[in-house]
Amino acid sequence: RGVHTAKPIAPANVQAHNTLGTQALQELIQAAPLVISRSGYSSLMDYAVLGKKALLIPTPGQAEQEYLAQRHKSAFEVATQAKLNLVRQCSIALQKPGLNLQKQKISTLFSLFKGERK
Repeated sequence: RGVHTAKPIAPANVQAHNTLGTQALQELIQAAPLVISRSGYSSLMDYAVLGKKALLIPTPGQAEQEYLAQRHKSAFEVATQAKLNLVRQCSIALQKPGLNLQKQKISTLFSLFKGERK
């Protein structure tokens, strides 16, 4: 018997997924005008390589996610889980530039994640 995980509840114009395979995830990210997700390192790298805009919601208490979200708040909109306003923050996120490694030198890849940790 497998564990059944219910699909997240979302408005009609939003697609929500618990988990996806690599190919399906890449296709959905590429097709989306905006991605709403946690701010983990690998997610940020995916968005940078694919040139996507995102609304980042760090997992409360996850220091790395909180740090990375704050470090990249000029490129992405950042929201706290407790004070999330999707309509307003998605609108702001669409105006932010995102990180686009296709338009930058690959040598900038590692500088995206430099900085002092607190």
